[in-house]
Amino acid sequence: MQVSSLWIGGDIPKISILCINSFLKNGYQFNLYTYENINNIPIGVNLKNAEDILPKSEIFHYKNGSVSAFSNLFRFTMIFKTGEVWVDTDIFCRKKYDFSKSDILIVSEPDQDYQIQKPTSNIILFPKEHPIMQRAIDICNSYRDQIATGEFKWGLGPLTIKKIVEEFNLEKYIKHWTFSNNCNNHHYQILYSNKMITKYNKFPIFDFKNAPDTNYFIHLWNEHFRYKKTPNTDIFNGDNMLTKMWNSITDYPIPDKKDRILITGASGLVGTAVKKIFNQFPIFTPSSSELNLLNFQMLDDYLKKNKINAIIHLAANVGGLFKNMNQKIQMLEDNLIINLNVLKAAHNNQIKKVISFLSTCIFPDNVQYPISEKSLHDGTPHYSNQAYAYAKRMLEIHSRTYREQYNDNFVSVIPTNIYGVNDNYNLENAHVIPALIHKCFIAKKNKKKFIIKGSGTPLRQFMFSDDLAEIIKWIYLYYDDKEPIILAQTEEYSIGDIAKMIAKEFKYENNLQFDNISSDGQFRKTADNTKLLNFLKSHNIRINWTPIEEGIKKSIHWFIENFEKTRK
Repeated sequence: MQVSSLWIGGDIPKISILCINSFLKNGYQFNLYTYENINNIPIGVNLKNAEDILPKSEIFHYKNGSVSAFSNLFRFTMIFKTGEVWVDTDIFCRKKYDFSKSDILIVSEPDQDYQIQKPTSNIILFPKEHPIMQRAIDICNSYRDQIATGEFKWGLGPLTIKKIVEEFNLEKYIKHWTFSNNCNNHHYQILYSNKMITKYNKFPIFDFKNAPDTNYFIHLWNEHFRYKKTPNTDIFNGDNMLTKMWNSITDYPIPDKKDRILITGASGLVGTAVKKIFNQFPIFTPSSSELNLLNFQMLDDYLKKNKINAIIHLAANVGGLFKNMNQKIQMLEDNLIINLNVLKAAHNNQIKKVISFLSTCIFPDNVQYPISEKSLHDGTPHYSNQAYAYAKRMLEIHSRTYREQYNDNFVSVIPTNIYGVNDNYNLENAHVIPALIHKCFIAKKNKKKFIIKGSGTPLRQFMFSDDLAEIIKWIYLYYDDKEPIILAQTEEYSIGDIAKMIAKEFKYENNLQFDNISSDGQFRKTADNTKLLNFLKSHNIRINWTPIEEGIKKSIHWFIENFEKTRK
C-alpha cells in the first residue's frame, strides 16, 4: 500500500521527517515527488520526478511565499493522473489504514467548538482520471490570478474541497474529523505543549496515548510553526504530544526531560556535526571568547547561569606535527587545564553526563594491532606528540576516577580519522583527506601534477563527521561504561584509493602521481571496533554509514564553496 506527497525547497524539516517515517514504520510505501535534489531524504522513501505531474515552471506562490496553493493543484493533478493516495507531509500515521477499502476518501477538520466537521485536502483519494478531480484542477487554476495579486490570501485546498463536495454531493465520503485530526487550527498548540491541553480541556481533545480507535492520522498544522520560525528545540521539548509521536516510531527516543547541553569546541569539524544532530535539545555553543575553558571560575559560572546539565567535551589545543614538536608545554598544560576545569566544574554542578573526546594518537607507539580500548595505557605514545597524548590520557583517567569515587557519569570516546564539512584543510596540520583535497585543488588550479608522497599503500579507517555525530547521539542516550569506547568503521581504505577518489571528483585523475621515494610511514593502524558494534547491536541501532565516495564528494564541494573562509 502506498501514499504520495510533494516536497519543494531545501532540506526536509524535522516535523516532516517524523511524519514520513511514521508511514514507513507502519508499512506504507511513501512516494515523494520532488523537483530538485534533497540532502536528508529518509531511508526507504521512493523518490519520484514531480515533472511527471506538473512542470516546475507551473509553481506559483501566495504573497507570503508559501507554495501550498500550488501543492493543492499538484495533488489533484497527481490523483487524476495516477490514482495515488495523497497525504500532506505534516500528516502523522498512528496506525495503518487500508485505503483499498475506499474508492473515494475525503478527510475533515473540526470547527472551533468541535461541533461541525469541515472537509479538507490533507488526505484525499479518488480513482485515476476521475472527472471530479478534473473539476478540482479547474477550480485551482481559476484562482491563480487572484493568488498572484494577493486578493486570495489563503485556503485554496479547503475551498476547492468544499466546492466539489457541494457540487457532487460527496458528504458520505467524508471521514469524521477524529480520523485524521486531534485538534483544530485554533488549538494546534496542544500538540506542542501539555500546558495547552489543560487550557483547552473543555473541548473534546484527546492526547496521543488515549486517542479513540477511529484515529488513524494526526494533522500537525506545521504551517503555523513554519511562518513563526519556531525552532525545533521549542517543538520537540521532550514532554509533549509531538515527542510521544517521535518516540513511538523510532529507536532514538527524545528524553522525557529536556537536557541543556554544553558543546565545547562546537565550531570545529566534529562540533559542527554534533550541533546538527542534537538540534532537538537546548544546546549551548559558546565561542572561546564567550567561554574561556582555561578559566575555571568563568566555566563554573557559565554552567550555573545557563543551568547546564550535560556536556559534550570536544575542545582541545590541537595541531599538527610541527606544533606538537615545538609547543610541547602549551599542548600539555593547556589541555591538562581545560580538561581539569571541565570535569571539576561538571562535578561541582552535578552535571548528569559528560562525554569527552580522546584521540587514537594517545595509544602506545609500540602496540599490537588491532588497537583495542584495553591497550590504551600499555606503553608510551609516539615521541612526536607525547605532551598532547598524555594530557588526553589523563582526561580518560580523570573521568574514570570521578566515576569510581563519586559515581559521576563521565565517559570517554576515541574516534578514528574523522573527515567532513567544516574540516581543517591546512596543508601542514590537516588530516589526510582534507590535506589531499586542498593539495589536489591547488594542483588543478596551477595545472601541476597531483603528487602523493609514498606508494599510497598504507591503510586507514575513515569516518564521516555526520556519522560520528549520529553515534555520539546514541552514546549520549545509552553508553554509560566506565571504560572508553573506540568509534571506528570496519572498512579500511588505502591512501592511494583515497587520492584516486579525490582526483576523480576534481576530474583530475589523469594527473595523479605517487612519489615512491618518500616514506610510507606505518602501513596499518587498525582500531578494533568490536565494542562499538556490540554496543550498537545490543540496542538494535543501525548506522547508515556514509559511503566514502559520497563523504569525499560532500567534503570537496563544501571546501570549494567555502574556500575563502575555510581553515587552510
